[in-house]
Amino acid sequence: MQGDPLHILDTTAEQIAGGHTVRPVRVRVGQPAFRAALFRQYGSNCAFTGPCPTTALEACHLYSYAKVGEHKDQGGLLLRRDVHRLFDEGLIAVDRRGGIDVAEVARSYPAYGDLHDTVIKIDPTAKQKNWLELHWSEWRAAAYTPSSRAD
Repeated sequence: MQGDPLHILDTTAEQIAGGHTVRPVRVRVGQPAFRAALFRQYGSNCAFTGPCPTTALEACHLYSYAKVGEHKDQGGLLLRRDVHRLFDEGLIAVDRRGGIDVAEVARSYPAYGDLHDTVIKIDPTAKQKNWLELHWSEWRAAAYTPSSRAD
């Protein structure tokens, strides 16, 4: 009924009751191959936390895939799913020494606070170091002056 103000509630209740709906999604072409290449290179290891079950690891782009639209050679790392999300949101970054910096807001959680001031668990390539530095510049450079962090 068009003029019924409760129509939206009835429709919403039907959608919730059903549990699923169909939506078109965008899928990154080549993502499985990108992930497989990272597993060949690093095994089942999160670059920040170390050995992990493969199902917990994701292929993390070190640059904005959404902007570039392609998988760059040496343009990623394997990260644990939760760590990947924090990295993408800038709550975890890597300084030029390879030190992991966890934003203050996430340090109160032991799983992330324990990562702060550790070093990454892989030896990044020159390209990866460059992308990590760009990520640092985007998320941390303004917050750190030369006197606020020792080299």
